[in-house]
Amino acid sequence: MTMLELLRLENIQLDSIRSNKMTVIQLLQELLIQKSLEEISMIYRITNDIFETTGGTKNK
Repeated sequence: MTMLELLRLENIQLDSIRSNKMTVIQLLQELLIQKSLEEISMIYRITNDIFETTGGTKNK
């Protein structure tokens, strides 16, 4: 294999690594967003339950 072929192969591998890295970053961002939404939903449910059990009125 010539030096040029080796460089091309290395470049393809680097592009693949960059692409995989971006995919991992995107998946982590989506997971973080999903986790945040779950936590917000849980806080809302807990707050709602507190209002219902204490007979409090909700702010509108």
